Parts: sequence; structure tokens; C-alpha cells
Amino acid sequence: MTTVIATKSSIGGDRGISCGDSTFRTEPKVWRAGGALWGGAGDAHAVQVLKSMSDGLMDVSSAGELEVELREFRDEFKEWKDFWSEPVDFSMLVVPAEGGILLFDASLQVYEIREEFFAIGSGAPYALGFLHGTAHPHGPPLIEPDLETAAHFDSYTSAPFDILELL
Repeated sequence: MTTVIATKSSIGGDRGISCGDSTFRTEPKVWRAGGALWGGAGDAHAVQVLKSMSDGLMDVSSAGELEVELREFRDEFKEWKDFWSEPVDFSMLVVPAEGGILLFDASLQVYEIREEFFAIGSGAPYALGFLHGTAHPHGPPLIEPDLETAAHFDSYTSAPFDILELL
């Protein structure tokens, strides 16, 4: 698995990918597309399909506009998913250009996250625990220490880390 953490203005993820008991390095699991920040965890093929779909987006700045795009992804992805022989499990976090956090997962639903931060993947419980324990009311949460904490406790999360911020 992996760990992807989003705040209302940034996103970060590790580059480890697991296969059985082995962990390998891979491409970044967080990226910029359509003016938004994206990150995926779970089935690597599903995340790559969604990443290629997101690359075709025009500038999407609001959560509402992005939600419309994700609903279109849902329809396209459902067709792709129907051909898959096994259940597909994935989660994606999206930070729209105007800020906020959206969750899109294998249920093919879009959820607005109202918290200041959220995490997905196998290291998410460790990252969220660290975030809750160290959150400062006067500044944004720092993603790198949270990823380091997840990597310390979750053997499927590993450096290097990629962190992106809204422009």
C-alpha cells in the first residue's frame, strides 16, 4: 500500500509500492492536473487509469467543478472496472485549486472531507494520529513529518516522499 496525506492546500505521498512482503520504489503517487492536486492509494493499475484521466482536465478551481469532473470519471471508470476480473480497491484524495479535500474511492462516490487534513492508504492511521497530536491552530499541518511517522510504523510506506502545494 502507501500513505497519501492531504491538507486543504497541499498533498504528499510516499513512493513505496508493495507486492506481497516486498516493497519497491515507484513513480510519484501525488501529481498536479487541472489546477488541482491529486494522490492515489490502493490498486496501482486503477490509480494509473485515474491519473491518465486526470491529465486531460482543463483548469478546475472549485470543489463543485472538480466534483462534476470526478462524477464523469466515475462513469468512465465504472466501464473500465466492469472488465476487471477481481475487485478493485483504491482511494484518491483531490485538493481543488481553491482549497478543500475531496475523497474518491472504489465505491465510485465523491465525498467532501470537512476536516483540515485527511490520509489514505496503509499508513493513514499513523499519519492521522501524528497530525491530530501535533496540529497547530495557527498554521497548516506539515506533511513530511507525518509521512515519516507513517513510514516508521507502516512497513508498506517508505521514502522518498513527494509533497505538492497549491500554486
